[in-house]
Amino acid sequence: RNYIRRKIIPHIAYRWESFDKVMSHNIKLQDDYHMTANYFCENIYNSIVTKEYLDIKSLRRYPKFLHNISIKYWINKIIGISISQNDVQSIMKIFNQDNNDYPKHILNKKIILTRYNDKIFIVNHVDDNIQKSIQWDLQNDINFGNLNISITKLKDLGIYESLLSRVPIIIKVASGNERLKINSKYHQTLKKIFQSNSIPTWERKRYAMLFAKDTLLVAYSDKKMFISSDIR
Repeated sequence: RNYIRRKIIPHIAYRWESFDKVMSHNIKLQDDYHMTANYFCENIYNSIVTKEYLDIKSLRRYPKFLHNISIKYWINKIIGISISQNDVQSIMKIFNQDNNDYPKHILNKKIILTRYNDKIFIVNHVDDNIQKSIQWDLQNDINFGNLNISITKLKDLGIYESLLSRVPIIIKVASGNERLKINSKYHQTLKKIFQSNSIPTWERKRYAMLFAKDTLLVAYSDKKMFISSDIR
């Protein structure tokens, strides 16, 4: 860049006297295009984006020339990253296809863009090296991975006393094969519960399983929780 600025541009400016004027005009045009694009993106933003995802079907209702710039705008607004043209091309492949089986693009080692249920999510990497299980006496809040398990929240749900009567509670990571009692007669695998509630795979990894002995009582999350009928 310094070589071009110091060696090349002076020769061009000497050869073509109007060079500075033309470049200033082009820069002004680019600024105008950028402001126009941002204006459109901001105006349609709330109709295509929720707190957690970008809705593909909603964005497809708008002209195609708004698709990639809206996605770039959304990513920059949410995580402050200006993505490269290679990133744009990979993300647009995910956007334009009909594969909802978690196709993904990795922006960096910690940020993943993935598609699920015709939505694109920005997902932080989930640490697979968290402690597999811990014992809890329910006397104080406890952290499990990045999840804080709150006694207040358990009390608000009306299940704290029932859990307390079953201490020690063993907290484990979810495998998906656990079975949860959904009524007086039937159990259901956690995998089916997650699927029927449209819980994406990366969210499932953030759940903490609260066991009393070998019985699953609560699939705990900071969003949606699933509770055994034994303690409801």
